[in-house]
Amino acid sequence: MFDRAKANRICNFFEETLKHPSGGMTTFHLLPWQERILRKIFGNVDERGRRIIRRAYLEVGKKNGKSEFAAGIALYCLVEDHEPACEVYSAATVKKQAAIVFNTAAAMVRASPYLRRKLKVVRSTRRIYKRDDPSSFYAVISADGDAEDGINPHCVIIDELHRWKTAKARELYEVLVKGSIARPQPLIFQITTAGSGEQDSPLCWREHLFALGCRSGEFTDPNFYGEVFALDPGDDWTDPKMWEKANPSLDTLGGFLEIDKLKAECNEAVQQPSRQPAFKRFRCGLWLSMDEDWMPPDVWARNSGTTRGLIERPCYVGLDLSETTDLTSLVLLFPDSSDDTFDVLPFFWMARERVYKREMADRVPYRTWVEQKKIEVTDGDVIDLRTIKRKIQWAAECFSIQEVAFDPHHALQLSIELNEELGLKCIPVPQRYTHMSEPMKKVMELALQGRLRHDNHPVLNWNMKCVRARNDGNDNIRPIKPDRAMSGKRIDGAVALILAASRAMFYTPSVYETQGLTIL
Repeated sequence: MFDRAKANRICNFFEETLKHPSGGMTTFHLLPWQERILRKIFGNVDERGRRIIRRAYLEVGKKNGKSEFAAGIALYCLVEDHEPACEVYSAATVKKQAAIVFNTAAAMVRASPYLRRKLKVVRSTRRIYKRDDPSSFYAVISADGDAEDGINPHCVIIDELHRWKTAKARELYEVLVKGSIARPQPLIFQITTAGSGEQDSPLCWREHLFALGCRSGEFTDPNFYGEVFALDPGDDWTDPKMWEKANPSLDTLGGFLEIDKLKAECNEAVQQPSRQPAFKRFRCGLWLSMDEDWMPPDVWARNSGTTRGLIERPCYVGLDLSETTDLTSLVLLFPDSSDDTFDVLPFFWMARERVYKREMADRVPYRTWVEQKKIEVTDGDVIDLRTIKRKIQWAAECFSIQEVAFDPHHALQLSIELNEELGLKCIPVPQRYTHMSEPMKKVMELALQGRLRHDNHPVLNWNMKCVRARNDGNDNIRPIKPDRAMSGKRIDGAVALILAASRAMFYTPSVYETQGLTIL
């Protein structure tokens, strides 16, 4: 439910208590986008009056005031939440970065008579204590220091999430998130600009995609709230009107960020192409990447339709076992000689004990898909390959399987069993440029021509959207496997489809299929 009084309380705290450092310690005037975020996070509560939003993500262009905004949130949680032994942290990959939000908060304390009565700033240790409860404090923590397993955060400001790349940064992130679980209404507030690339900043990219998915309705999580301010694909990055999408604090919107300064930067970027990536990233909110999105969602969506007449048609199987602890996919591909189309029939598996853990890590609704029977589960914490073998045996009894294409890195033993026990012809297809490029291009060709019919399976739809293609410079492409430890993206179904296509593309219908029998 929405508690208007709680929403008003934090907005009043900002505008009546805080002073804005960037404005010469003038009154903190909330901009519309800032007020909207505060009301969403602090106004939505459960039946006990506790905040529902536990994790928030804010991605916005440079110099839009996100550090000052985050500092105000940190101080409010320390002073006004009345949390016993309250621990608030500014966290970043290095101490210097972590201190930015903290120093801003310290300046706000010194500028406010009310906060000076409530809090004491200790510069030497970079801590702010509550005067009436010294066990409540605001401190700086960073990945280049020691991750303290004993911390119990009530509020954490995670600064510039796109820089959280190293193993130590990931370790600190987990410590902060897991350490907050014991609190009744913790808040992990993540702020960042766009990253330099999906592969370079997988942790931030995961939250970015989840925020967009929640906004579009693709994903739902009542405990998460995300805002991404960025230009849309296809927008003209040189058009000043477009910049408002990534810079909600522009003076053209009633804010403080001067558009004339952005115009000057843009002119320099136009004249000096080497400056364009920085302008696109920091001013337009556009992520940069060495790899390219492969299957446009609208192209894939145009091929949605009811699969038909599969029993009498030849069937090619693609099998991507992946890791036995993760998502596994089997895709059946059926060429139709009557109209030169192909039908797709996918299957997915996860280990039952991994579903919840992977949903929390990947930020993907695996449990919903299991309930909808779009993902089958096997008992235990690893995928039981016997279940996959039984599904293939079922397919062999129902359909005319011609070949089974598999990645020899994971499915070699299973392929031997399928050949020996079921008599299936199994073809190894390594995931290299030489083996994957042509079938990837074939799948794209079929999709662009509307000849790849699929039943709008949500897991396969998601997998297809996750695929990125890498080019070797000689017009050969292959799918890029996401880092399973860092990325929430999965492409197993797409890989299985490409594997199936690697064999189905060589299918030549019999003359009897196209012309029938001639009886003399």
